[in-house]
Amino acid sequence: MEEHARALAAYGGEVWRRGLATAAVLALLAATVFVGQSVLQAWNERHLRVFHPIAGLDYERPQVDVAATTPDNPVPMAFQKISANDAYRYNASVPVVSGALATARPFFLPVMAGVSSERALYCLTAAVYYEAASESAAGQQAVAQVVLNRVRHPAFANSVCGVVFSGSQRATGCQFTFTCDGAMARRPSIAGWARARSVAQAALNGYVYPGVGTATHYHTLWVAPYWSPSLTKVANIGAHTFYRWKGGNGLPAAFTSRYAGFEPAPTPGGQAEVVLAAAVPAPVEVLEVTPAKSTLPPPQEAASIPAPPIIPAPLPTVVVEEAPVVAAPPPPQVLVENDRPRRRIAKPSW
Repeated sequence: MEEHARALAAYGGEVWRRGLATAAVLALLAATVFVGQSVLQAWNERHLRVFHPIAGLDYERPQVDVAATTPDNPVPMAFQKISANDAYRYNASVPVVSGALATARPFFLPVMAGVSSERALYCLTAAVYYEAASESAAGQQAVAQVVLNRVRHPAFANSVCGVVFSGSQRATGCQFTFTCDGAMARRPSIAGWARARSVAQAALNGYVYPGVGTATHYHTLWVAPYWSPSLTKVANIGAHTFYRWKGGNGLPAAFTSRYAGFEPAPTPGGQAEVVLAAAVPAPVEVLEVTPAKSTLPPPQEAASIPAPPIIPAPLPTVVVEEAPVVAAPPPPQVLVENDRPRRRIAKPSW
């Protein structure tokens, strides 16, 4: 009897242990399912926040990953097919990154032979003018800073003109829209070009605009590029939103490219002269007026002797004639001196 009781107790303990193990496995399975659903839900929510931040807007996933950018394969400038107002609402819904921005290193354009220095200044001036002519000083400096940040990043060309005109031979490949949308056919204003040139010159001489940090991308507030969700938003300045690469690619340590030391022709076909003629304002012609030859005697050689005063030309002589007397010939004319300019007056006959 006692052996039966002991066997029954042992069997009951084994069942209890197996039940606990089964319960543990089921609990672990349930936890795994719960965690998986939570992760999936979080991913879906992130996708909705990135691509569907506003109810009613139909966003598409990016066709090309911005991380695939290389100097020879720029990401196409494709935009979401939404209205300008919806794009503005979407851009406003994306928060700016918190915390201080890392400051880019200053860029100093080296002394180069030939036309490379002029090309670098021209290309950066064109970018500042055509991208931000109506912006404030900060807005123009931010555009110039993005160009120079790209020059130093391995994902882009390592020259100023190479960055600005990257992909300009393709309708959807240009990185700065003014290089492929016909904007350069319009002659810029002289004052606006001079203002943009001063901003570009300062940037090439080492000025760093800290408001965008290491930003390498930007777009206007009224468009929504496919690539914007792949980057970190760092600032809104004027009519532009600025971004940097996510993770380590957006930190100063990733900007390792060395400047090429020369500048290519600022157009895909090498037609630099054509673009320069169309984009650079025509010089203002200054007419030199040759002064009339002075009739005054030459000035004295001694510096202490003042130059002779300028005497105004006398008024023209006025002759007043009296009617002649028939009985006698007219008397001779007499000059009368007074404080007015000389004039010849006939003496009356009475």
